Amino acid sequence: IYVLSIAVDLETTYKNLELAEKNSFIYASCGLHPNSGNLWSQELEEAFQEVVKHPKIVAVGETGLDFYREYCPHKQQYLALEKQMQLARQADLPVILHCRDAHNALLDYCETYSRQWGKLKGVIHCFSGGPEEAKRYLDYGFYLSFAGPLTYKKNNVLREALKVTPLDRILVETDCPYLAPQSKRGLRNEPAYVTFIAEQAASELKIPIKSFHQAVTENAMNLFRLPRN
Repeated sequence: IYVLSIAVDLETTYKNLELAEKNSFIYASCGLHPNSGNLWSQELEEAFQEVVKHPKIVAVGETGLDFYREYCPHKQQYLALEKQMQLARQADLPVILHCRDAHNALLDYCETYSRQWGKLKGVIHCFSGGPEEAKRYLDYGFYLSFAGPLTYKKNNVLREALKVTPLDRILVETDCPYLAPQSKRGLRNEPAYVTFIAEQAASELKIPIKSFHQAVTENAMNLFRLPRN
């Protein structure tokens, strides 16, 4: 069993790395959330270039685009995204992409980027799109990670997206402390609740839960190159 603790800025990168160094089952990412894109600087870039060399850093992110709230100008979000995509490519690590109310923009960016660099390596975390968006991200090389919203009663579009995603490109997550699954709505989300998302996904795909567990574990190990004990 592994835990991947995701960073949203340099401070959380260092905190996650400290946890990872103390616990063999914890791994970490380094990155800057799009809502904080205006914090990108040469100094920050250099810090990430150093920390990404640590053996327990297995991904860059979360980066991406967030147009839900105007916390950060879009221009700065694109700059931070571009820099982190370059960092991931140079370090040969997958990217963890955040997308909120920005699927068309992010898909257009990924299309342009993939024309230059070929298939992309990473995951759309807490995927929130429908089947058409799913197909395009998959075409560009991404995995799709499903979180608590997959279990929400009215979220049929997300469940349809799951059904068009090949089993070997599916991940599950909690995005805790937010987005607790349906049976835990109103509570603080936590990593243990990922089992509810896995159960929902296996049910939708009509496969045994054990088979689903094996598949998504294999997918995570492949994407993040985690050790096989």
